[in-house]
Amino acid sequence: MERLIIFCFYNPSGRLTRDVEYLLSSLKQCAKYIVIVVNGEMDECEKLESYSDYIIFRENKGYDAGAYKCALRDQYVHKWLNECDELILCNDTFYGPFVSFQEIFEEMASQNADFWGLNLSDNGLITFIQSYFLVFKIKIWKKGDLQEFFEKAIDENTQDFKSVLYTFEQGIYKFLTNRGYRSGALKQQRYHILSSVDGNICYDQLPLLKKKVFTDKFYDKKKILNSLAYIAQHYDYDINLILEDIKDKYCIDINFDEIKNHLIEVHKEPIEIAKVKKADLINFSEKNKKVYIYGTGAYGKLVYQIVERKFIKGFIVSDEKMTEDKNFFDIPIYKISDLAICRDLPIIVALNKSNSEEVVEKLEDFKNVLYLF
Repeated sequence: MERLIIFCFYNPSGRLTRDVEYLLSSLKQCAKYIVIVVNGEMDECEKLESYSDYIIFRENKGYDAGAYKCALRDQYVHKWLNECDELILCNDTFYGPFVSFQEIFEEMASQNADFWGLNLSDNGLITFIQSYFLVFKIKIWKKGDLQEFFEKAIDENTQDFKSVLYTFEQGIYKFLTNRGYRSGALKQQRYHILSSVDGNICYDQLPLLKKKVFTDKFYDKKKILNSLAYIAQHYDYDINLILEDIKDKYCIDINFDEIKNHLIEVHKEPIEIAKVKKADLINFSEKNKKVYIYGTGAYGKLVYQIVERKFIKGFIVSDEKMTEDKNFFDIPIYKISDLAICRDLPIIVALNKSNSEEVVEKLEDFKNVLYLF
């Protein structure tokens, strides 16, 4: 199987760290061509050249999706794609792989998928393959569908990470499945890859570790030690590649003895699966002609993506959550107390399970409420 890999590289220090060298070396073993797109500056070009057939330098904008779009416009890439059976898009946002890519490709061959990745995310409302590693049969390129998606959907100049998340990671899955292409995944995520990282490593057994788990938002030392201890015990991967990088990049100092002596105790926190489906939200909004979404967090944004804009008349927040912001996606925000006399309002409660339970009492007099959880 002949493969072309487009690898997106970004490091604000401009250095090629040992963990990325390992990743590139692993990719090189299963590739005919490797094209590296550098977002930003790079100080160690000679070292990078040893892993690549072609390097593209560009401004640090558009994130990985912008880098891929840039590469897919390149004539060298066009020429090499005509010689290959598969296209791989990969970035440097993870440590690993903890098993060989060749082993992964062999396992995925049985799925006979047109496009696939390593981790499928599905919470009952939205399904997508996480975009740090994506594989496409070359027919998707030759039919022009991949080019059409990137040209129409991807803004290579954006600095809005959430926009890229929605349009690229979630968008490409929807676009290609709507075109009739069959998807696949090495693992289906039962434990969140960031907030339940040890469950993802130990139970889902995803053979990689996302670097984002070491950022302030997600770092939990117990979960990290559970994960690192499991990796050390079950895989032939040099943990020091991770320890060196997190010390340099995130100022987190963990020594190997701490990992070796750690007793793995994973608290099971599987992802929440919505009790309603996407079709239920669509039917609810079409039946009522207007809906109000309770919540402006992640689930509020998700419902906004699913329900047609013309049906959404407002967002609702609890009185104590009201801020100076009067609009969300240019739609009015109301306090629940402002709507107390409107008991027939169709409301979609777009909150997680625990927060949904907290607002049940506030909504007990409302007659037309749909809860996600």
